[in-house]
Amino acid sequence: MTIAALVAVSALLSGEVVALGRATRVMVTGQGKIRIVGGERTDLAYDSPSAVVIRPEGDWLKIYVKSEAGIELRCPKGLAAVAIENPAGEAEAVDLTGEVFIRAAGRILLDRLGGSAMVRSPGGEVRVGRIAGALRCFSGGGPIRIDSVGAAQIESRGGEIIIGDARGPVTAHSLGGNIQVERAESTVEASTTGGSIQIGSARGVNCKAGAGGIRLKNVSGLVQAETGSGTILMEPSRISPLGETFLRTSSGDIVVLLPSKLALVVKAEAHEGGRTARIVSGFPEIPVWGLTAAGSLNGGGPLMRLDVTDGTIFLRRAVPRP
Repeated sequence: MTIAALVAVSALLSGEVVALGRATRVMVTGQGKIRIVGGERTDLAYDSPSAVVIRPEGDWLKIYVKSEAGIELRCPKGLAAVAIENPAGEAEAVDLTGEVFIRAAGRILLDRLGGSAMVRSPGGEVRVGRIAGALRCFSGGGPIRIDSVGAAQIESRGGEIIIGDARGPVTAHSLGGNIQVERAESTVEASTTGGSIQIGSARGVNCKAGAGGIRLKNVSGLVQAETGSGTILMEPSRISPLGETFLRTSSGDIVVLLPSKLALVVKAEAHEGGRTARIVSGFPEIPVWGLTAAGSLNGGGPLMRLDVTDGTIFLRRAVPRP
């Protein structure tokens, strides 16, 4: 069976093999569970107990699954692009090096992808293993969990966002869930209206939480973090230089753990909006005068501004690491 002679092919048997012909891109549309697996092959093989219609359109080979039984498709891993459209089921794509596009209502799984990916879900869980390229992902409310990614642009209307390792810039926004980035080799921009934000390492941070705490560790570069209600904890990197920093909470505490060799200028201010506010400094170089404190460490450097309302600013020495 060749694509050149194929206008529309229907098959009811499993284990069908189809030649790609001139097609370099494959799209699968259907229901049930749609799974696409790349491998060392030059044709397509699929298993589906339902009728399958195959149509070539330019450099695309479009496959339509006629029932809710789903399909497993095995294809060359080096296809230029793979797409899945599934309005009522799950979608999986693994072991591919080209672009991947998925829109599915159920659970979405991606793993071992060498290119970029774009994912859209109205509310199902999105689970990502390893992606070498950039990931753009939108969820109407389900959780998004990513083990390893190049760059990431993530948005959820209510679910949590968890990223293990990111080699490029990260942008993560949630209307109500928590955001966690364990390691980022570049910048992180994160915002949530109702959850907390936690970053394990990053080279530049811009975070905003409507009503949740913010925890920043091993951060460097420019740092800005604000929360309407919650505590901000920050521990700068001991290796990479810290840039200008601004931390603000409208109701909560700010705790900053400063490495002994960090050079910077600190200006802190506390405001009483109904509860007692104060500043506690563990550095004689940063004296406290009422509700303000200012001073320089190790000869001075970038400016760190701290602003708290109805809370306490703690300036502490970071515990030396062995």
